[in-house]
Amino acid sequence: MILAIETAQMDFSIACLSADLYREDTWSDVSITLDVKVRALLSDIDLSALSVIIVNIGPGRFSGIRSGVAFAIGLAEALGIGIYPVTTFDVISEQVSRSDPFYTAVDARKQQCYLQHHLAGEQDPVLSSLDGLAELKDPVYGTAPNEGCILCTPHAAVMAKMAQKMLEDNIEPVK
Repeated sequence: MILAIETAQMDFSIACLSADLYREDTWSDVSITLDVKVRALLSDIDLSALSVIIVNIGPGRFSGIRSGVAFAIGLAEALGIGIYPVTTFDVISEQVSRSDPFYTAVDARKQQCYLQHHLAGEQDPVLSSLDGLAELKDPVYGTAPNEGCILCTPHAAVMAKMAQKMLEDNIEPVK
């Protein structure tokens, strides 16, 4: 079974996925802690059934990333399982079905965003002004609050399917 943890955005989400089970939960109230939500999601499941955890490592909200990664590491260590760390760019690009170049843009606050170009040599992300998004020649997907950006929010459900694909491709998780 896979546990997916997405805490890098304004809305948090978790999901569990196995051959015969799928569950998810989304919340935005930061007073509800991740451990409470995971315990509720997996209340009738033996934790030893977990085989891997996938967690978003950012960019995004620092406190959310820190709590999600710390929780994933602690649980993985306790269960002796691995972790797939994925970026917000990975999760957004997984949701975009395109064979031509596109950008992913993640809100960086203060009228800026982290911008990455996909399918054009896989460039490293750069810090960019929100003003220029509408003028880019390739489409822009992501969480940047700008009319030039097509909203595409990372979600644990997408991450769980990414982990399933990684397991099928025999990609080793980090231990």
